[in-house]
Amino acid sequence: MQKTARKLRPVSAPGFSIFQIAPPLTLAFALLFSGCGGGSQTTVTPPPPPPPEDFGLSVGPNVLTLQQGGEPRPMTLAFTGIGGENAFTVTVSFVNPPAGITLYPSGPITLSSPADVESIFVLATASAAVGNLTLNISGTNGQVTHTAALPITVNAGAPFQVILSPPKLSLADGVPGGIQASLNVTSGSAPAVTLSTETDPSRWDLAPKISGSGSGPFTLTFASSFTAPPVSNLPVFITATDSANNTVTAVLLISTVDNFPAVTALPRGNFIRTDETPGSAVYDMSRKLLFVTVPNLNEVRVYSSVDQHQVATIPVERPGAIDESADGTAVFVGGLGKVFTIDPASLQVTGLTLVQQTFTFPQTPQKLPVQLVTLSTGEVLILSYSGGNILLWNPAANTMQANDPPGFTATLLLTRSADHGTVFVASAAGVAALNVLYNAIAKTYGQSAMLPESNVALSPDGSRIVLVSTPGNGLGGDLYVYDSGFNVLYSEPLLNIGVAAMPIYGLDGKSFYLFFQQPDVGSMGVAYDAQTLLPQGVFSMAMQYQLAVQTPFAIDETGLIFGVGVGPGNSGLAVMDASHPGALLASSYPPAPPPWVFRTY
Repeated sequence: MQKTARKLRPVSAPGFSIFQIAPPLTLAFALLFSGCGGGSQTTVTPPPPPPPEDFGLSVGPNVLTLQQGGEPRPMTLAFTGIGGENAFTVTVSFVNPPAGITLYPSGPITLSSPADVESIFVLATASAAVGNLTLNISGTNGQVTHTAALPITVNAGAPFQVILSPPKLSLADGVPGGIQASLNVTSGSAPAVTLSTETDPSRWDLAPKISGSGSGPFTLTFASSFTAPPVSNLPVFITATDSANNTVTAVLLISTVDNFPAVTALPRGNFIRTDETPGSAVYDMSRKLLFVTVPNLNEVRVYSSVDQHQVATIPVERPGAIDESADGTAVFVGGLGKVFTIDPASLQVTGLTLVQQTFTFPQTPQKLPVQLVTLSTGEVLILSYSGGNILLWNPAANTMQANDPPGFTATLLLTRSADHGTVFVASAAGVAALNVLYNAIAKTYGQSAMLPESNVALSPDGSRIVLVSTPGNGLGGDLYVYDSGFNVLYSEPLLNIGVAAMPIYGLDGKSFYLFFQQPDVGSMGVAYDAQTLLPQGVFSMAMQYQLAVQTPFAIDETGLIFGVGVGPGNSGLAVMDASHPGALLASSYPPAPPPWVFRTY
């Protein structure tokens, strides 16, 4: 058989030739030849990789002035990529810093293209040499290195030092801890100083509450936010400044621990759109119903507490306050100068009672909303209007008599315990108002007291009172727990809140719950153990669920809390599940799909 010769055709390539065997036969590889006729084989070296991207490195300020043991000053590192389109990073190191010069962070530091800026705190310790020093800085990307130098001038230190006790602090989320700062004078008398603090990196939630004046000593109370991720040895610069502008800084190292359990239960939250803001709500435990007033719609809406489907709509003129009798046979609704009675079995209005209102100023409209709470005796304590007088109403006998606390000329609000036996009465005197407890069985008022806030929650048996003082000067408020004689059982700073917290007690008395604003996550809810008075965890976070209770109205035996809420662009009734509080970290939890089913009725 005659064989057909196969032809080779050249394929051009830089620096060498490649021959392919022409069809019909196709090879799975190519042979490299230096020429024909069996010449020697050569190795081809691939082209070298492109050089590392170049960059510019600058440092500021032109000269950094420090004081021995004084306040740290910021140094700025600025990096800019030069040419090229590929992303890259530069590693910045501080080369043999002068003795006594401390940097936070100490490096190395990574900067990213195309441009990046990093602020570094520079501190001269008491042992730093007085005079002119130089801090050398090196930035490297592969084989490309650039250097910069920062001139530092160190001045003599102040004649005093700040001593911290202890020098380190460990905080559990939401639990405050404190240290003491005192002056150690090296010459002369102790000056009067002011204290300031700064963290690196910046942490809004670690701005302390500072007490003390003059030359001290000072107490600094810190509280990590409820949603902050754990950190270890975060530096907090505590600086004392005297009238001559001398500064002395001590460094406190703070570590935070997330001590809340993981949240594993599926949330049962919900949002029921009402379009108008609900006025109040009461929970009927025996029927598993929630009665909600919607004043602007002239309605009392009735929902299932289990799945929140709407059971009924009851027409009521301008309904506001609402409560159910202790025996569950009647629901009373405060209107404009009147009280409506609803039968919770038939869900019909069965009675109307007028409430006398006496106004001391002529511009008052004809009628104002009535407040009320039901008592264990079957009676109802009525507030004729906010700022008015208290009446004791007996629905069975249809009698109503004046029942103002001694010394009260006007009352602001009423709050009762779950057993209907105790009522908290707040006078209409603003902040630090006079307050008193009413005993339903004895029909008497106890000793009055001045409290910092009137929005309180009573334990189910009325033996404890929980409130949070109104935040002032951006420093947050204070959590207080009182006994029934208004003696303080517990208090602690609640530093990381933006508005006054709204409390509510669980029906079993084992927990109470606070709703407030936190800067990084918005509205949130935190559960507290009513015995240890320690936080149990977070159960509501607007950033996580896009849903929040702002004012709690009622709670059921399973831990569902019902209140005024904000949902997707509408007013309505928010339902939050407080039965499984735990760890919800703002930095590690992206917004989740809503755990509620959006319903409109």
